[in-house]
Amino acid sequence: MVGLIARAGFVAVLAAVGMGTFAAEITALGGSPAPTSLALPDAHEREHSLEEYRGRVLLVNFWASWCPPCLREFPSLEALKRELDGEPFDILAVNVAEGAGTLGRFSRLEQAGIHLVMDTDGSQAEAWNAEYYPTTYIIGPDGALEYIVVGEADWTAQEQQERIRALIPRR
Repeated sequence: MVGLIARAGFVAVLAAVGMGTFAAEITALGGSPAPTSLALPDAHEREHSLEEYRGRVLLVNFWASWCPPCLREFPSLEALKRELDGEPFDILAVNVAEGAGTLGRFSRLEQAGIHLVMDTDGSQAEAWNAEYYPTTYIIGPDGALEYIVVGEADWTAQEQQERIRALIPRR
C-alpha cells in the first residue's frame, strides 16, 4: 500500500512537470568536484569531455525527447547561447537513453552552437544523479560544479544570466 501511494505521488509529480507547473530548483554546489569525467559522443561520433572545456563555463543539461519541460526549455538555452556568443561559455545537451536518431531531430540546437551528446545507456545521468529531467549543472572554468538546476528553467532570466556571467573568466 505504501509503495502504491509513493508511486501515485510520483505520478502526480510527473503530471505536474508535464503541465509546466514545476518550477526549477537551483542549488549552489560551491565548487564541488564533478562525479565523473563525462566523455560522451555526439551524433557525428566526436567525443566531448569535460576536460576539453576547461577554462570555460560549461552548462551540462540532461534531457530526453519524451520530456515536455526539456523541450520547452530548449528555446531559452538557444537564447542563452546567443546572448553569450563570443564568451568562454559552452552548452552540452546530454540526451539520456536514446540514440543518434533522436539527436538528428534536434539539429537546430547544434546550429545555435549547443553540443548534443548521447548517454545511450543512461550511466552518466545516473552517475551525475540526474533523476529528473531536465537537470542542469553549471560548471566553472576550473571544472568544479557550481550549481545544479532541477526542472525547467528560463535561461533568459536575468538571475540565470548573472549567475553564469559571474563565473566567466575575465580576459
